[in-house]
Amino acid sequence: MFFKIDLKNHPYLIRLKKQEE
Repeated sequence: MFFKIDLKNHPYLIRLKKQEE
């Protein structure tokens, strides 16, 4: 997924990903 790359640039995206799961 594209947001996997963003995880490195945007640590806050990790929170969003946790909410998705």
